[in-house]
Amino acid sequence: MALLVGASAWGAGRVVASAAAGNARLQNDVQAVSEAFLDAEAAVDGYLNTGSPAIARLAATAMTRLNQVEKRGFQAFPGNDATARAFAAAQTSIRDWYTLALNGYTKLEHNKHVSVGELLALQGYADAYQRESDALVRRLVDEGNHSTYVANLWTVLGAGLCAALIAVFAELAVVRRERRDRGSREAHAAFVEQLLSVADKAAAYELLERRLQALSRGARVAVIRPGEPAVEPQGAPAVRRFQLAFAGQELGAALIWGRGRLNPVAQTQIQVALAAAAPMIANLQDLAEARDHALTDGLTGIANRRALEQEIVRICARATRSGEPFGVILADVDHFKRLNDTLGHDAGDRALIGVAKLLSERARVGDVVARYGGEEFLVLCPGADLAACGVVAESLRVAIEQHEALPARLTASFGVAAFPASAADPGALVRAADGALYAAKQAGRNRVAHAPSAGERAVS
Repeated sequence: MALLVGASAWGAGRVVASAAAGNARLQNDVQAVSEAFLDAEAAVDGYLNTGSPAIARLAATAMTRLNQVEKRGFQAFPGNDATARAFAAAQTSIRDWYTLALNGYTKLEHNKHVSVGELLALQGYADAYQRESDALVRRLVDEGNHSTYVANLWTVLGAGLCAALIAVFAELAVVRRERRDRGSREAHAAFVEQLLSVADKAAAYELLERRLQALSRGARVAVIRPGEPAVEPQGAPAVRRFQLAFAGQELGAALIWGRGRLNPVAQTQIQVALAAAAPMIANLQDLAEARDHALTDGLTGIANRRALEQEIVRICARATRSGEPFGVILADVDHFKRLNDTLGHDAGDRALIGVAKLLSERARVGDVVARYGGEEFLVLCPGADLAACGVVAESLRVAIEQHEALPARLTASFGVAAFPASAADPGALVRAADGALYAAKQAGRNRVAHAPSAGERAVS
């Protein structure tokens, strides 16, 4: 826009300067002709009064100057057709009487006979020239003022046009920016809405990474989770690191790299996305931790009874659909009260922690080990029938009996039940395992007892 304004002002200035220069040249020519004819007129008057040939030569000299101006020619002033025709007519009139006057003065210069009538005609020519030259000068002045006005008008119009163009381009820029900002706001609102609907941290991190990728305009993006090594890409140009944190809680970082540089708008949008995601991720992390705490036994670190109840319902439903069996093992540490009374509750806690760790390590892959309550533990064995479940229980009993790292030599009793042989629903299945555990205790402890099948109970 500045270039347009400058060009307009420069063009208008050239028009004004050109008009002024043409006006000055023409006025100089007219002035030179006027002075030459005045000198010639004075010489003629002197010759008439004195008859001196020397004065006649002065008239010839003046006419020579006039001839030089005529040969150079008047510079036509730029104007419309009517103005050009007026200037041409004036110059034609000047040339007409100039030719007559020049002939007369030439006679004077060469001492030829010139009649009084011819001298008076020369005087008339001079008077006619004076009138026409004065009129021409006034016309030139008026035309020059008009041209200056026109040039100034073009300057004003050019500046106005440039101002209008500036306003148009500014309006277009504002509209474009508003459209871009509206699109950014809508995309951010959709991003926040999606964050509110994710179920866990992993999904939130993936959503954040996709959002940052969209904002980075072709750059590479990696969102580093807590605990992951923040290793910057080798050989990657211009790696930018953005921290992800909320209320002093470190939640990871975002690495952005690639060719080119992030402009300030993109950097601001990235910071806004991180600021929106941070509290959401922190909340999901808190919820996950609360969920873990709600489903985890605080002493042993394994699943608690609440988690067990949820899991057994899920496994039982799956077994009902597939027709596969699954087993339940209920274990109880023998004489645990005596251990507490003899060695103290701290030793009892260490014993429970040791038993929980041992059961988790020796159970099959995919089995669920939980603390059922007090010194009782329950193991869910998906895909195991009553016999297979009994084998698992026996291996666990032997492991506890032979383990020497516990605070004291311990044993445990086990009751085993299986779906659907022992029971057809989760609650009945656990009660069947509890009945088998009671039978093992009654039989002398440190043993595995099997729950009877539904058919055996019906016969008895």
